Amino acid sequence: MAIGHFEAALALAQEMGLPGETWPILSELGRLYAERGDEAQAQGAYREAGTIIHRLAETNEDEGLREGFVTAVATCPILRLSEAV
Repeated sequence: MAIGHFEAALALAQEMGLPGETWPILSELGRLYAERGDEAQAQGAYREAGTIIHRLAETNEDEGLREGFVTAVATCPILRLSEAV
């Protein structure tokens, strides 16, 4: 049931063009997919979240802030998971 709610939230965030809200939803979906044993879907969600994180970081002209964003406690684990094969 939770997955359905997160998928609905994801669709709404994407429809509204809110990447800052989209990547955390994808991250949580990845965790939920992994918990139910759907590794392919989990990896896809993490990969998409990682892409959004990198895209958001690139929009920041301040190198320190950009680096801080991709190494933050919230984003760093997602980036590691998004690059796992």
